Amino acid sequence: ELGQSVVLMLAEGKDDLARAVRNLATRVDGLAMLGSSAIPDATVTALHGSKPVVLIAGDARPDIDTVTSENTGSAREITSHVLGHGRRQVLFAGDPASGPDVRDRYAGFVAAHEAAHRPAAEPVRIPLREIDGRALADRLLSGDLSADAIVCANDELALAVMKRLREFGKVVPDDVAIVGWDDVMTARYVEPGLTTVRQPVRELGASAADRLHQRITGAPVGDRPQVIPTSLVIRSSCGC
Repeated sequence: ELGQSVVLMLAEGKDDLARAVRNLATRVDGLAMLGSSAIPDATVTALHGSKPVVLIAGDARPDIDTVTSENTGSAREITSHVLGHGRRQVLFAGDPASGPDVRDRYAGFVAAHEAAHRPAAEPVRIPLREIDGRALADRLLSGDLSADAIVCANDELALAVMKRLREFGKVVPDDVAIVGWDDVMTARYVEPGLTTVRQPVRELGASAADRLHQRITGAPVGDRPQVIPTSLVIRSSCGC
């Protein structure tokens, strides 16, 4: 209604991300960027100087609005829950270097182990894709990795691991407990149901759009950054 153009850009998969962002910025009134950890600070800062920018699930940067989900506390909670089932070899699947979300989830994983006075395993540094979940399960089946529980950095990994293990006769959670992150629709319908962390994806997008609209129109803006709560969802894959 106000004649403004706002675009959500997915940073992942762009060959020349900085150039793609700069080109897009010439055609819009505001930018919301998901996957912004891959965008150089200088590019984000330069864009912010010319038009409103909101980072989604990125690290807070000076004078730039950020909307993100809470990660560390919930990751600590779900890991503590797994440890509470008596699991002794717990792995974290996901690469903390891939972005702030996975980094903070691994930090929660480590914090849960520290609270239990146990050493935390190094992360299994893999992308958060179905194919990588199957490959992780194959490593478990071959004996290349050993675990009685896996904390996956997203549900796509967790569901892929579960399916692959069950194809080869493993029982989840009896042989390996598996938990994820996101609470995708499939998580509630698989057997066993996937224990996970519910991330308010719609609220993230809506909050980023609201913040951009406020910046474009000059409306009052709340404190930065905006952190949206997440919540643990207990089903059966953890051993409950």
